Amino acid sequence: MGKYLISFSFIGFSPVEQKLTASGLNTIFDLGKINMKPSAQELSEVELVVKQATTNADLKKTFNLANTIAQSGGSVLDAMKTMPGVAFDQDGKVILRGSDKVVVLIDGKQSSLTVFGNQKGLSNIPASNIEKIEIINNPSAKYDANGFAGIVKIIYKKEKQNGLNGEVGLSFGVGALGKRKHDTETDLGSYSVNPKLIPSINLNYRKGPLNYFLQSEFIIQEALLNNEFSTRSYANGDNIISQVPENRRQFRSIITSGIDWEMDDNNSMTFSGMFDREKHIDTAQVAYIDLDTDRRIRYYNWQEEEVTSYINVAANYRHKFEQVGPTLSGNI
Repeated sequence: MGKYLISFSFIGFSPVEQKLTASGLNTIFDLGKINMKPSAQELSEVELVVKQATTNADLKKTFNLANTIAQSGGSVLDAMKTMPGVAFDQDGKVILRGSDKVVVLIDGKQSSLTVFGNQKGLSNIPASNIEKIEIINNPSAKYDANGFAGIVKIIYKKEKQNGLNGEVGLSFGVGALGKRKHDTETDLGSYSVNPKLIPSINLNYRKGPLNYFLQSEFIIQEALLNNEFSTRSYANGDNIISQVPENRRQFRSIITSGIDWEMDDNNSMTFSGMFDREKHIDTAQVAYIDLDTDRRIRYYNWQEEEVTSYINVAANYRHKFEQVGPTLSGNI
């Protein structure tokens, strides 16, 4: 409500102002035709600034994270949740075009972080280490057939300065600080504070046509994967409550290293290797409590240890033709 002065301006025309009175009863206004008169002005200079677009409106969409301040403190999973067309279901699967048949690649290679059907491990990669994320909605036959819904390519940063340069980072987080329901009577119970520690390092050494790079992340965390309470009422009148807490201690190391070789302006090769090892220990102590007497009548515990390792070695060749646009690439 009130009186407003609306100003219209455009390059090459004189600005026009128009008064408007607004009341609380009417929320739609017709300003009619706005007549602007041409105005010739001499410009001292024109500065043209070109920047790479955040997204490419093509079958392949590119999201640049290198200069995105909003994503610098989060993880890759957090960044992907803000991208149009990308969704996650409750099990941590990436959804593209309504399907979870998606393959996630890190620097062109699969990892235990991105195993098919569950990409929760992306929450362990700091977004500050990533240059860009590419999403291919209609992948060609060179990609895994399991990813017919799409391919997500996560590309780490690589410095192009000469000499030695890089980054060292440390991420820390805690999970739930309290418990929504008290644990049943066991020595272990369920993890309530779930600390996560992620030190990382990104090094590059460039001399002439060669660039040596090393990228590594180490993840140490405690997590509560599942915490299920069940109450059973039997025909004889017994009422039993049980709890199944799945406490996990996780250790992961991801190391990528390789060489970029710029043979000339049109030809380049990259030789790289990645080692990804994940170890977790799941522990649970399950008690059955009689609700009427508050007495523990049965108890058992279990512990599971699992180790998963991935080793990838790759060679990539890229050729740029003299014409702007077309390229030729080969991967082994």
